[in-house]
Amino acid sequence: EAQQQDITVTGNNLPVANRSATASAANGTHFGSAPVGNTLSQSFVIHNGAYSSNLHLTGVPRVTVADRDAADFSVTSQPGSPVGAGGESWFTVSFTPSATGLRSAILIITTDDHPDNPFVFTIQGTGL
Repeated sequence: EAQQQDITVTGNNLPVANRSATASAANGTHFGSAPVGNTLSQSFVIHNGAYSSNLHLTGVPRVTVADRDAADFSVTSQPGSPVGAGGESWFTVSFTPSATGLRSAILIITTDDHPDNPFVFTIQGTGL
């Protein structure tokens, strides 16, 4: 019998912790530095556990950007839903700094994986 959904997220094949407030270049949650008005992109993968029931992404849109500098980040490619057992779905986020210095926002993935809902993590980049 299928277990409940089990969402995990990776960037650059490395895990992104749910509710992580620390951005990292290693897993792509820190986009790096770009001149104001230039764009950097990063892809992330939503994974569902191998023995899980379908994971439904219930947000509208499925991945949303919020918090202080949300306007500097956009989800340019939304993931598909549902994510089947052992399956994955990609999404892409773009960072276009509107000012110099550290720019910070959070990504929110709303799902029916109740213990981990919503899956939220910090994203950052630096405007030059």
